[in-house]
Amino acid sequence: MAPKKILVIEDDAGRFRAIRRVLTGRGHSVVGVRHGKGCVDRVLREGPDLIVVGIAASGRPAFDEAKRLRDEPRTSAIPVIAITTATVYDDPESLSDICADRLGDSSVENDLFVRSVEDILQVKGPGRESDLADPTGEAPAGVGDETGIIVVADDEARNRRRVASILEPLGYTVRQVASGEEALDAVNERQIDLLLLDFAMPGTDSLEITRRIRSDPSIRAIPIILLTAFADRERKLEGIEAGCDDFIDKPFDRDELVIRIRSLIRLSRFRMRAEERERLDTVLGESGEGIVFLDGAWRITEINNAGRRLLALPPEDCAGTSLLDHLAGRRTLSADLSALTDPGGETVRFRIEQGETESSAPLILSAYAKKFRSADGKLREVILTIKDISASAGEERMKDEFLSTMSHKFKTPLSVVMANCEYLTSGYYGDLAEEQSEAVREIGTGATQLLDLFDKLLAFIAPGSLDGGTPQPRELGALLGGYVSDVKKKRDIGEVRIDLEIDRDVKKEIIDYPSFTIALDNIVENAIKFNRRPGARVKISAGRDGNGATAVSVTDNGPGIPSEHTEKIFQRFYQVEKFHTGKVEGVGLGLPLARRII
Repeated sequence: MAPKKILVIEDDAGRFRAIRRVLTGRGHSVVGVRHGKGCVDRVLREGPDLIVVGIAASGRPAFDEAKRLRDEPRTSAIPVIAITTATVYDDPESLSDICADRLGDSSVENDLFVRSVEDILQVKGPGRESDLADPTGEAPAGVGDETGIIVVADDEARNRRRVASILEPLGYTVRQVASGEEALDAVNERQIDLLLLDFAMPGTDSLEITRRIRSDPSIRAIPIILLTAFADRERKLEGIEAGCDDFIDKPFDRDELVIRIRSLIRLSRFRMRAEERERLDTVLGESGEGIVFLDGAWRITEINNAGRRLLALPPEDCAGTSLLDHLAGRRTLSADLSALTDPGGETVRFRIEQGETESSAPLILSAYAKKFRSADGKLREVILTIKDISASAGEERMKDEFLSTMSHKFKTPLSVVMANCEYLTSGYYGDLAEEQSEAVREIGTGATQLLDLFDKLLAFIAPGSLDGGTPQPRELGALLGGYVSDVKKKRDIGEVRIDLEIDRDVKKEIIDYPSFTIALDNIVENAIKFNRRPGARVKISAGRDGNGATAVSVTDNGPGIPSEHTEKIFQRFYQVEKFHTGKVEGVGLGLPLARRII
């Protein structure tokens, strides 16, 4: 510790020499002053780091001098050690009126006095910065995370104010209450960091309050310090049994109070973090998904067991391993390396794949990378989650192959039927009687409806099956214009009028959303199907919504949907019963499919 200037207020010359000998032996400079009118001025001139006041020898005058120093705004921030004996006053607690930071023993030539001096010079006092860094490397008390919310419960207002005057300048939030019940209410109202509880209070005593807190899982972890004037060992054992964390004897001294509160809050937070980390490690360890923490260069900092297994990493510590180098040449990535290492963007979804080998089946991993940037915009950290989707991907491939085969096997004979119906009705094979022509038309209509139904079922099972499921970029204006033209040419829409309105600022918007036209077509078809009355109209609009996004909407002047059916219509195979006469085409999959796609 760097040498400090210590001002000693002491009338007894022999005691002053003893104090000076002890303090100069520790490397500090010592200035002596007697009590009196000029004492405060001398303190202001010297600007000491600490004041030592001898109370025992000078009695009341020295006591009053120390109190004046504390009451004077210009000197109130300087720590004070009052050297006294407990026999000087009938009420030892009255010494707290001077707000001394330490009430030392009258003997100064012992380790306790020296330790008191050294400790208090290391504690950050009001308006003063500690010259010694915290040995843990953390900020001093009252700085950053070391502060907190403290409830002080004492029926003596003077004691509560004393505690608040010490803690609030350090950055702590202090709530003062006068009883145990009020303390319990304060603890239950909000999350606090520590409860400072007077041992002897009227009403519900401190032990009962402590027991109640410890029996409530939601607040049981709150640190509790009991303030007590009892030196009775049995009473303290009762407090420990009730669940308190520490005791502070009254009259208490400033640096002991601060150090114990700081230590308990820090320990409590450390335990909470340790418990949270233990729970997190348990969850991550048992998770079937791989979790990998990476630095900005994609070097592994932490990884769970599933991550090691899925990425074929060794069981020993692999911290510092470059994940991208590890994967290179062994597995292929669906994303470019630049997309992964570039600090731009917040997330990247990609696949990690490994082909089939003699000893292993094909492996497909779904990967999701969440990026975090530093203040200067550089990539600071990446959290990667990976999941084995080999089985589901294989099933998906089998389903696609099955649907493709079924589509070919089903559509080919239907296409033959429809083509021959067209040949027959066109007179290609000669004229038909009227009854024959009508029969052929009904066959063709039935085949067309069957094909349409098959397409709908296929689309519902695999929405991307009709358009390949791949983006098909087109300008919105051209896409909607072409769609409306096709509907008018190829659909039996009767007298229904279809209008298209597109705002100029969205016409050139590029649409590459898979299955967009399938969703739109099912909504439009629903609007046409239930609106066959004269003057029926369907309107397709495109523009900006309230958030500035491109929105496409479909409206019609049909009979509407009863409110009790507005959610049910999106259920599979559901149609509004009053219109479900059996003559309406479809099986109730159009709107559910549209919602599923959107």
